[in-house]
Amino acid sequence: MIFEDYRAFLAAVADTGELRTLHGADLKSDVGAITEITAWSAEHPLVLFDAIDGHPGARIAVHSF
Repeated sequence: MIFEDYRAFLAAVADTGELRTLHGADLKSDVGAITEITAWSAEHPLVLFDAIDGHPGARIAVHSF
């Protein structure tokens, strides 16, 4: 499947129920820890960190594969 851009890919992942979006995570203490925890979880969802504290407009997606 070919996507126009990464936003289209994220929308397709959301449609399958495999996207988890987290708002307001702290870059120093939350992003790394949550990424590691979900890497070893049975579900292994794609996690999108949105509205990261102190970084307006920044978004980070992990576990895209």
